[in-house]
Amino acid sequence: MNRESFIDYLRRNPFEQLNKIVHKMLEDEIISLEILPGTKLNSAQIAKDLQISRTPVKEAFRLLKQEGLLQNQNNKSGYYVFSMSNTDIEDLFYVRRILEGSATYLCAQQNSLIDIKRLKDYASKFETLFHTKNFDALDQLDVPFHKMIILSSNNKFLIKMYEDIEKLVRYHSAKTRLYLDKAPQIKSISSIAYQHLAICNSIESGIPEVAQNAAISHVDSCINFARRYYY
Repeated sequence: MNRESFIDYLRRNPFEQLNKIVHKMLEDEIISLEILPGTKLNSAQIAKDLQISRTPVKEAFRLLKQEGLLQNQNNKSGYYVFSMSNTDIEDLFYVRRILEGSATYLCAQQNSLIDIKRLKDYASKFETLFHTKNFDALDQLDVPFHKMIILSSNNKFLIKMYEDIEKLVRYHSAKTRLYLDKAPQIKSISSIAYQHLAICNSIESGIPEVAQNAAISHVDSCINFARRYYY
């Protein structure tokens, strides 16, 4: 965290409480993996860097702990950035399989309500990342693609359930980006590049079962990648 970013955020949100600004900045850095899992956060150092008192920083820590983004470690003092266990990752993808498969089914069933052109634009740019081997923009293309499908399902209960895992979805997208940067030559991941477009085409076809299977196949490819390279 740095003073310049803090001032910029404060300028854009002049009436926001300091603890909420610090919370939001830390949350973004944790989810994007700018702050790595297991890192111990120092409230005094953060307060010094931002030139504010320690009180809003401590309050931000408390909020992040409530969300599960900060943890206490056994026999250690202070707060540490959370990490996802292998079981957590498996459970997350199990839920994504259900939610995204169902949302894609609904989108195909009522495909006049989704902006297919915009969805295909995300998919096309996503595919380009794999051709150029530059994955810097992965998070900005992957997460909005999936969220657009969820929102376009027009099912308020499904949308609410997705909101409960959205931060972890963003976190996992950032983690995938890091692994792709380390191993962009892996041939087995090339199929993932085309699956977003396959989902778009299946929604456009108006055949719900085909669309659902395309979404589930994509989630399965992602968890297989995680099993191979994260574990």
